[in-house]
Amino acid sequence: MILYYSICHQQGTVYACFFGKCSDHAITNIGMYEGSIQNQSQQFQPQQLQQLSDLLFPSKPYDFPVLKREIARLKYQELAPRVRNEKIKFEELITNLKTKTDGLEDIVDLLLDAQKKAIKNNDQSIQGQLTAYKNVLERKNLTKNELQILLSKQTELNQLEEQLANLQINEGLANCK
Repeated sequence: MILYYSICHQQGTVYACFFGKCSDHAITNIGMYEGSIQNQSQQFQPQQLQQLSDLLFPSKPYDFPVLKREIARLKYQELAPRVRNEKIKFEELITNLKTKTDGLEDIVDLLLDAQKKAIKNNDQSIQGQLTAYKNVLERKNLTKNELQILLSKQTELNQLEEQLANLQINEGLANCK
């Protein structure tokens, strides 16, 4: 539900416009309310009215370092489960491909290590090693497409892990200040 409030402090009156829950892009309830906030069971104090007003209509300048930390924290909370899930899927893919290689599981590991070094160091000289490992694995029941998927998943996972590490670093530095 979305609410818009206007509070008259001297009279203790609340003016509100509210929109109900949306389902299938249709608003189910629209209404207006004007009434006293002095409920039968509870009376609001001027301090409480001010707090409510401050929450609903912040007139204070934003504390940008706090907002920046909060955004980084929320991004981290969103990205961390995704990285975990992608890592699990990647490990399953590795296991499935290793079972198809008939005893050449070490070559799959060497291929992934070479790919990681190529990504980390931006090293083009490792391309020969990558090609050799791919050729050996292609002769052992793996297709070019399967190998390409494996390497692209590793690259994607590496990028996600770097983003997560950068968020941790930025959040850590922000907390130190």
